[in-house]
Amino acid sequence: MSAAKLAKSHYRHSQYVRAGETGQIERLQLLLRGLLDMLYQCEGCIESRQIARKGELVGRCMDIFITLKQNLASADSHLDIKPQLGAMTGQLNQLYDHCLFLLSRTTLEDNLEALKAVQGVVKTLIDAWEATPLNTGH
Repeated sequence: MSAAKLAKSHYRHSQYVRAGETGQIERLQLLLRGLLDMLYQCEGCIESRQIARKGELVGRCMDIFITLKQNLASADSHLDIKPQLGAMTGQLNQLYDHCLFLLSRTTLEDNLEALKAVQGVVKTLIDAWEATPLNTGH
């Protein structure tokens, strides 16, 4: 294979991998936006005293955080992760645990402060993923 064909093949492969990574980020952003929407709905339920609906929404939100934690564990076990990324996944795991704790307080105490803290975390995550080079095309 000529050098030009090899370079072209490598370029196509790297573009394919980049597109796959971008698709994963877009799916994660959609999931986080949906999560944020449910958190806002939960806030409305607390304010209007719709206890059953609040419980349903908090349960869904907790399921999303549990799924995010499972995906982190899966990524750690299947990839040869650089130390910096390993530390970041550990920090995300702790952040997700904290959000689960705050959501349990929301359920047990109708704690709007705890719920708003989770909303803030999710907003920050959305903003961070929107700023990634893969997402911005850099």
